[in-house]
Amino acid sequence: MQSCKSLNTYFWPEALNNVHIYLECKQPERKSCLPILRLVAVIIFIAIYIHSYFAMEGYRIYYLIAFTEWGLLMTTVTFVLLLFASHIKTEGRTKQRVNCLAYVFFEISWTADVVITIVFWSILVVVDIEQARAYDFEVLAFTCETHLIPMILLAIEYYNNSVRFTKTHAVFAFTPAFLYTIVSIISSLVYDMPVYPILTWKDYKSIIFGPLIMALFAGGFLSGYLIGERKHRRHHHHHGQDGLLEKKDVEGATVPEAKPQAL
Repeated sequence: MQSCKSLNTYFWPEALNNVHIYLECKQPERKSCLPILRLVAVIIFIAIYIHSYFAMEGYRIYYLIAFTEWGLLMTTVTFVLLLFASHIKTEGRTKQRVNCLAYVFFEISWTADVVITIVFWSILVVVDIEQARAYDFEVLAFTCETHLIPMILLAIEYYNNSVRFTKTHAVFAFTPAFLYTIVSIISSLVYDMPVYPILTWKDYKSIIFGPLIMALFAGGFLSGYLIGERKHRRHHHHHGQDGLLEKKDVEGATVPEAKPQAL
C-alpha cells in the first residue's frame, strides 16, 4: 500500500492536485473558447477518419502499423477527453479521472505529433524524394490531414490552456514509442511488411534512424516542457507586475487635504 502511495505521489505531485485548473484557459475573459475549440477539433477528426476510410481502401492495415495513425488516434482521444473535461461540472472521482487522463494524453499526443511532423516532413520526404514528387492532390491532402492538422490543433490548444508538462510523465510519453518499435520490428521481420523505408530493421538505415527517432521523442517532450514553463513564468511575471503596479498606485496616492467641517 505504501509503495502504491509513493508511486502515485511520484507521478502526481501535489502541484497536480487541482489538475483541472491546468486544462482551463489562462485568460479568464476567453474561458469559453476552449470548449468550442475542442468541439471543433473532435468534428475535424471525425471528418478525417471518414475521409481516411475511403481514401485508404485496400490499405487499411496501415491503421495498425503506421505510427501516423497511432498519433491521429491518440490526438483524437486527447480532444475527446478535453471536451468531456470542459463539460463535467460535478465534483467527484469521475471528473478527476477524466481531467488526469486528458492531461496525460495531451502530453503523449504533443510528443508523438512533434515527432510525426518532423519525421514525415523532413526525413521521410528526403529519403524517398522521388515518391514524394509523385504525390497527387489527394495524397497531399491526406498527408496534411494526418500530419499537420493534429499538430496545429494541439498548438492552438496549448496556447490557450495552462498545462505544464510534468517531468515524471516522460514515461507515459515514451510508452507509445517503445510499443511501436516492437510492432514495427514484428511487422518487418515476421510479416515482411516494413512501413517506412528508414525502419526495415534489415539494413544500416534502421541502426541510424531508430535511435534518432527515439532522440526526437525526447526532444518532443522537452519542447512541450519548455513551452509550459515559459508560459508559466510569463503568466506569473505579468500578474506580478500588475500586483506591483497596484501596490505602487496605493502607496503613491495622495490623500486629499481634509476640509474643515462646520461645528
